[in-house]
Amino acid sequence: MTTGRLTRVVLVEDHPAVREHLVAVLDAAGLDVIATAGDLGGGHETVLRLRPDVVVVDNRLPDGGGFELCEVLLREVPEVALVVHSGAVTGAETERALALGVHAVVPKSLRGHDLVDAVRLAVTDRRPAP
Repeated sequence: MTTGRLTRVVLVEDHPAVREHLVAVLDAAGLDVIATAGDLGGGHETVLRLRPDVVVVDNRLPDGGGFELCEVLLREVPEVALVVHSGAVTGAETERALALGVHAVVPKSLRGHDLVDAVRLAVTDRRPAP
C-alpha cells in the first residue's frame, strides 16, 4: 500500500441491491471498489487474486459466515485490512471479530459515512509508519 493512490476495496455482500448501494457509497467517497463477490468462496478467491487494501465483508453469507472468511484471510493475506459490515451481529461476535484482528464491525443500520470512516481508518492502521 502506497500513498498517492486510491484505496483498493473488495466488497463481499450477498444482496445485490445492498452491494450496488455500498459500491456507490464507497466510490463517492473516493475509494476504489475493484471487485465484489456474493459469497464466501467468491470473496476468498477474489481477495487472493487481487490483494486489495481493505475487504468489507457481510457477516451472513449464503455459504458461510463472514467471520469465517476473516479468519482465513487473516492467516493467508495478513496485510489486508478487514471490516465486517452486517445487519445482524451480536456484541459477542463483535468482540470475537476484533480479537481476531478485524479492524471494525459496522452495523448496516448506521449511515454510509460510518462504513467509509471505518474503511479509511482500517487502511491508516495497516499502513506501515514512514
